[in-house]
Amino acid sequence: MIGTRGPLTQEIAFQALKDFFREKALVFFGTGLSCAIDERFGMATLAGVLLDQVPTLHLTEGQRQEWSTVEDTLKKGGDLESAMNHVLDQNLVEQITAIAGNFVSSINHENSLRIAEGQIEWPAAKLLKVLVDTLP
Repeated sequence: MIGTRGPLTQEIAFQALKDFFREKALVFFGTGLSCAIDERFGMATLAGVLLDQVPTLHLTEGQRQEWSTVEDTLKKGGDLESAMNHVLDQNLVEQITAIAGNFVSSINHENSLRIAEGQIEWPAAKLLKVLVDTLP
């Protein structure tokens, strides 16, 4: 039971979400904002990194087959998100996630330092300033 409302239902959960977003400001930034800072945040670059690094892993035959399907999809012009739907092996997913995380983290670290040192400006800084300055 949740408080005095009784069991959590879909209706109660949706109402709680509506109430939360009605009372709180929410700013959501997508990957496009990151790409404005550094194009290496884009999916095309990430696909290249994965195409370079995943084949160097010690993969089982099944994992190699799944990755081969990803490679074929990408070589035929498919996008990374769709291509990754062919990876079902959880261990391979974890290895790919680690490669992607390390890559994105390294770019993030590099650019965070540049932002902190004033070498570049975070594109959302002006937007956030306007939002904060207009709060009652």
